[in-house]
Amino acid sequence: MLQPIDLLSQRIITRKKIHELIFQYLTFSLAAAIPFSNKISAWCIILLALNWLAEGSMKIKLQKAYQNKIVIVCSLFYLLELSSLLYTHHFTTGFYNVQTEASIFVLPLIYFSSYSINKKIKTNVLTVFTISVFLSSLYCLIIAFNHYVHTGNSVYFFYHTLVAVFNE
Repeated sequence: MLQPIDLLSQRIITRKKIHELIFQYLTFSLAAAIPFSNKISAWCIILLALNWLAEGSMKIKLQKAYQNKIVIVCSLFYLLELSSLLYTHHFTTGFYNVQTEASIFVLPLIYFSSYSINKKIKTNVLTVFTISVFLSSLYCLIIAFNHYVHTGNSVYFFYHTLVAVFNE
């Protein structure tokens, strides 16, 4: 029979494993949220970034990330976006654009410097994303059909009015 201490020692989860689990759950959450909500997606990205920062080992992660050409290109693109603030006449709009484009910099940095995602997890994330896109499309079509039945106007099946239910 196991002693209580033995049971506890078998359940110990390392700090790294906790960060990896958070990373995986937030990746699945982001994949599910992208088609539905910009706000939820933004929160997932913020939480991914906070988890990435809390994990530590920044020097090693940055070295690993910047060995990848995708990270370099995305970083340069974001620096170009940031530099546009220097010559814009509409600073508020420019700053908003910089904020909305931040994920182009943050996500590659996080994903190329963090854990290796095995094929099974990649497949599951893509499955979650595909199901989420299907459900959001189905939802939009049901809403459009409902509007069409009540008004007889087919405009509800076209882009802006079709996805208006997701505009936040």
